[in-house]
Amino acid sequence: MNSKMSYLIRTIGHLHLRGSQLRPVFRTATRTYRLGINRHNSAIQNANLRRFLLNVLHLRPESPLRLLSQGMPVYSKGDAIIQEQNTTKTLLDEHVQSFSSAVDPLEDRRVTEENLGMKSERSQSQQFFDDLQKCMSPCDVLDLVSKSSVSLKYCSSCFTTMWMLIKKQSEDQKRYEKHLMVEHPSFLPLCQHLMQESQIMWRDDLVYSLHAVLKLGVPQNTKLVQTLLRVCQERLNEFDDRCLSVLATSVETMECCRNVDALQAGLQLLVEQRILKISNIFSLQTIMKCIGKDAPFSLKRKFEVVLFLSAFEGVHFQPVELMDILAEKVTSHPESLNLKDILTVLRVYSLLNYVPKSQTQEFLESLNTALNKYRASISNVDLLKAVYSFCILAYLPQPAISQLLQEDNLNEILRAEGQIKEQNEMMLHFVNVCLELDGPSSFPKPTAVFVNKPPSPLVLNLSEVREALLTLLGNEHLFQQNVQLPHNYNIDFEIKMDPDRKKVLPVNEADDSADAPDVQRVAILCPSASAFCCGTRHPRGKLEMKMRHLKALGYHVILVHYQEFKKLKKEEAVEWLKKKIYSTDAFHVSDVNLQDNN
Repeated sequence: MNSKMSYLIRTIGHLHLRGSQLRPVFRTATRTYRLGINRHNSAIQNANLRRFLLNVLHLRPESPLRLLSQGMPVYSKGDAIIQEQNTTKTLLDEHVQSFSSAVDPLEDRRVTEENLGMKSERSQSQQFFDDLQKCMSPCDVLDLVSKSSVSLKYCSSCFTTMWMLIKKQSEDQKRYEKHLMVEHPSFLPLCQHLMQESQIMWRDDLVYSLHAVLKLGVPQNTKLVQTLLRVCQERLNEFDDRCLSVLATSVETMECCRNVDALQAGLQLLVEQRILKISNIFSLQTIMKCIGKDAPFSLKRKFEVVLFLSAFEGVHFQPVELMDILAEKVTSHPESLNLKDILTVLRVYSLLNYVPKSQTQEFLESLNTALNKYRASISNVDLLKAVYSFCILAYLPQPAISQLLQEDNLNEILRAEGQIKEQNEMMLHFVNVCLELDGPSSFPKPTAVFVNKPPSPLVLNLSEVREALLTLLGNEHLFQQNVQLPHNYNIDFEIKMDPDRKKVLPVNEADDSADAPDVQRVAILCPSASAFCCGTRHPRGKLEMKMRHLKALGYHVILVHYQEFKKLKKEEAVEWLKKKIYSTDAFHVSDVNLQDNN
């Protein structure tokens, strides 16, 4: 069910309970508005409540406002040293930025006879959010509220905007603005409205409202905050990763009480169920920080350096120190890995193209040993994934490969359909290539099994590299572009040179002597930025495997970081290529990259 339909159902239920008509939020100026105060109470009690929120006067014991925990000052001395977490800041910024385009679904109704002559509700809604963005202080927001018909979306937006407006101010300015805010006649009605409507608010509006209310200094022991905590607890299963992140941030700063403890326990249970599905690394970090400290051991186990590596691999980031630590533990205790850990470690290390330099062989052998324990129960697809990852790392696990290449297992793998079949065929293709180019002749090769080759990569324009080569060599017949090789490999530019690498041979002449062993072949690869680890010139696994195989086919490989190459001036680009093509040292470097040009 989509979010709009869910919202509509909740709203219909709300209207039914209230006699099919929402009562006005703001009455005349003579009425009083309270947080959990009976309607017959006087305006004097309303003033007492405002004083309570400012922490300047204690409420009488017989006051209708009941506190659910011990007293707590509105302005904590620790506010000056508590910094906003970057993740929550980003989420709040996005929440505020959405105001200009956000329109309450209920505002879509046709104009009735009672409001003929007025603006359409959609126009009013849009106008409200436009005006909200122009507010310069919390009191500006409350002034806007006093002359507007506040809907569910308005309420959350108002509290979030008020917090965003004062969060960067000094402590004295914050204290002054909060004082004015609480004294404003529209503040208590807005709080009352938030408390009443919390059950049917959107999930993100609910958690953002709680976060903003706490940051604005409303005490934790008020009925408003406790109501929001209870509603969050009741609707916890509705929250997505983003909502959980904001909620965990809010709960982290709160004192212990029944509702806070219950909500933390619910968060831990929910996160334990969903942790493997949380795809946003920033949300995962926030949730870990907020509930990981006092979490049970079983939950801490699920927050293991493996889950983080999987998330890092998703953004192509290579955390070297973390990978070294994990590799050391894998090498020392391979028996501690379950099958899921093995597959994750293999995938991440292979695709990020990283193995510990000092213990490369020991690390790979430990993973192979761990995998062998599960060969009797592992599925054929998981076995293929494991072998494929090993092959990217130039390690051929013979027992696993022999099991994979059994005819029945291969046939089962190839019976898949659609995208899964394409992925399986791609992995099998490269396993075959690795067996042929990396492995000894004794290794079995599944030549009898037909495997479709993966589609050839898209041909890029690469005009900057082509122009630099043309300027350097002076003749377009001295190089070839987009050369197709066996094993479905493609070379962006190919150059053939004499044995001393001092002269570039014309294409025709080089073709005539192609079988001569002394012809030096140069492959220039210009991969996109996604082929490198994030923020580095380190080639990822599939690119590294391609470079390794090109060298096995007799090529010297020059790797061009194309995004950086395009930034060079033409003269600099020509000079860089000249050094790489004619330099003897360049051909002895395993992964030649573009140098810094500072």
